[in-house]
Order: sequence, then C-alpha cells, then structure tokens
Amino acid sequence: MKSFSLIFILLLPILAHTQTNFNSLKLGFSSFSAGYTSMMPSFHPEVNTDRWQGVHMRGRIFEFMFTQGAMQYQEEGHPDFQSGKGSMTHLGINIPLHRLSLIRRKTYIGGIHLAPIVGIHYSIASVMRPGISQHGINLSPGINLQLPFVVLDARLNTAMYFGRKEEVSPYRGNVLLTPSLSLQFDGLFEVLGGRAAESGTFDYTYQVLEDIETSYNADRTIKTETHTYQKFAGHTRTFMTIQRAFWYIKPSFGVGLTAMPYEVSEAYQAGNVKSISLGGRWMYFMGDLGLEHGKGYFASRDPQYIEELQPFADSYPSTLSGKFNGLELRGKAGLDFIALVQGIIMPRSMQGAKSFGYKWTKFIRWQGGVSGGFLFPGQLQFEDSEASELLDSYFAAHPALPSTRRTDIRKTGPGATFGLFTHVEFGAASFEFDWHGNHHLGWHSSFRIGYLIPLQEIGRYLNR
Repeated sequence: MKSFSLIFILLLPILAHTQTNFNSLKLGFSSFSAGYTSMMPSFHPEVNTDRWQGVHMRGRIFEFMFTQGAMQYQEEGHPDFQSGKGSMTHLGINIPLHRLSLIRRKTYIGGIHLAPIVGIHYSIASVMRPGISQHGINLSPGINLQLPFVVLDARLNTAMYFGRKEEVSPYRGNVLLTPSLSLQFDGLFEVLGGRAAESGTFDYTYQVLEDIETSYNADRTIKTETHTYQKFAGHTRTFMTIQRAFWYIKPSFGVGLTAMPYEVSEAYQAGNVKSISLGGRWMYFMGDLGLEHGKGYFASRDPQYIEELQPFADSYPSTLSGKFNGLELRGKAGLDFIALVQGIIMPRSMQGAKSFGYKWTKFIRWQGGVSGGFLFPGQLQFEDSEASELLDSYFAAHPALPSTRRTDIRKTGPGATFGLFTHVEFGAASFEFDWHGNHHLGWHSSFRIGYLIPLQEIGRYLNR
C-alpha cells in the first residue's frame, strides 16, 4: 500500500496537468458538497477503536475533513485499558480527475457521475488523552460517486506525520492509513444559478519615507518632522460567489448535545431532532417556519429562575428532572453575517460587491439569529423512580408552597420557547448549531444537518 501511494504521488503532477483546458469534461460534476463522514484509523492491534465520525466539506478547490472518536489503550506499567479520545483534521485542496471519469452525466441533478478524485491536505492528528498531537501531510486518493442531490465519497487517507515519534509509537505508526466514507449533500451550485462575480478592485499602497527635517525651537529643544508619501503598489481583482435568492422546503436531522443547565443535566444527552420547514434566503436575510419532533427534552424547576420557589431554594429538590419527547411549531429569523459585514465595511473600490448584496444571495453563508415557538411535551419520565414520591412528600411538608405548573415538574405542559442558532450553508447544504427552550421545559442544544430543496429553482433548471 505504501508503494502504491508513492507511485501515485509521482504521477500526480501529470494527472493534474491533464485537467487543464478540458472544461467540457467537468459537465455534470457538482462543484460543492458537504456532509457526514466515517473513518477507521489504523492504530496498533493492541489499541481498540471504533469508527470515528465527523464532517467532510468539498468545494471547487478547498476541502476540509474533521473526525473524532474514542479509543482504548494500555499505558506502560498499567495493566488495565485506559479510555481516551482522538481527532483528525485534514485541510487542503481536492483535484477531480475528470479525464479519467468512469461515468459521466449531462445534467447536475439527473443520472450518475463517477470520477476519481485526489485530496492533498495539511493534517493534524491528536490523541486528546493523554494529549499528543502531530502535524503532517495527507494524500487522499479516492472515488467520488454523484447521484441526484447526494454524493458518496470514498477515500484512502494516507498521512505522514512528523515529530514526537517516541510519544506516538505506543499507539500508531508515523504513516497512518485511514479509509473513509462520506455521505454528502450536493450544494446545487449550478442549479441555484451560482457564479463567481467580480466585486471590484482593491488597491495596495505603502508608505515611503521621503526625509526627516530637524530644527530647533526657541528654547533650543530639537523639533523633528517626518515627511512620507503613499506609493501605489498595484491592485487586485476580487470576486464573490453568488446565486439567486430562493425559497425551499427543508428537511433536517439533528443530534443532541449535552442538555442545559449543566448542573441539572450532567448525565443527560439530548436525543435526536427531526424537522420539516419552509423558508427563504434573500440578500442578507433568512427565515424558516417549521414543525419539529425532538427526543430527549427534559423538564426542570430551578429556584433561581422561578419566583415562587426562591424562598424554598435551600430545600427544594431542584435536581429532580425528567425527560420527554416534544412536538414544536417554531420560527427562525436571521442575517448572513459575512454579507452584512461586507456591505458595511467594504471600501469604495469594491462597491460592485455591495450592489450584488442587494440583488443576490451568497452561495456560502454564515447566518445567525433568534428563534421562537410553542412546544407540546409528551409524557414525562423521571430518571429517579422515587421522584414522584419525593415531590409528594415535599409539598406535604411545605403547605405554603402550592403544587402548580410553575413549581411541580409533573405538571409540565405546553409552553413558549425561545433560542439562538447559527448556520453555515453551502448552497443547499446546511449545518446548524441550535440552542432553545425555557426554564420550565429545560434547554436543548443540538447539531443539525439540513437540506434546502429549492423546488422553483429545480423546475427552472430542468425546463431551461
């Protein structure tokens, strides 16, 4: 395998050269995709590990992969296995070998496209416990299979790491083979009318020292004046990737993170969230309205947030909490931070980009905003089987505290929620961190992957 990798490196410049001036060979090959990836690191046989999971994003040139997972290893002098975590980050470029494509398609959302692909990355491999990191170079040959709206990407990551060899040797070699398989969403760059548009020019200048003039003041102290001037160094053309504004239907799936507040929910892992929503992306703005079904919500009653419980803060059993499933009608509104900042601080020489901001939507967007909704909880389930009896006893011993929806977790009912979110989107592919809830229904955070299906743009593309 190492000999094959060496041969491939030697042939890479030749293969890359064959890609130039063959634009017709790129027809049907999607420019952007992003999604889930799974890796199997090749540690030593005595190191136990499952598949590592993470994200894989691929642009026209840029490529990024991040995975993490658990591992079990033995340290010298310790007969028992130790538990640890590790991660791998690959950042670099990708080169699709269009001339060697095995199957080609003529449209971007119909048929199958199968082509070899090579990634060249700067790589960081870390064992977070006991705390060892190495830097290196990763060669990532593979096969890219493109289907309507989804992409399968299989790679053999061959990374060579440098430094700290003695520290790493108990776990793995300095050459690490890591097969990976990614399931990605097609960004639909071509379908959404994406294009790279010139946004303007940016002038480069620098200061040149002309002379220093020295003289004496009336009190015989020295006065110095420095004379400089600006010299033009050249200018560069700038571009931005834009697309038409669009409306969509968005299915999404989220994996819950540790619920909040931390003191109440240390043992809880919020469950998955499924949603379907309608929305749009227009200029700097975004908006969604959808229906969500979530598992792993939890109800809590913290005296610091509830006025009726504050006199009983020292004795109220606030550590009692319960989990439930929930159905929520929820809306979101936000802004594209990158486009907004560009529109505010962009210099006059790049005013062309501002006009694009008023008429177009950026293909790559970093968005954030606020959300609000109404959550209907399902049946509450306590982790502690004796929780209900403890609450009965507490309310019986404190007759001044009535059992109401605000004071008794068992009476959890529908309620309004609010929250914050941030998105990173590549055309139709969306990655989101979400945090929302209230002090009665608890707080819920999740990482979500969504797909914005632009029905109108798809129809326009097919009928052109």
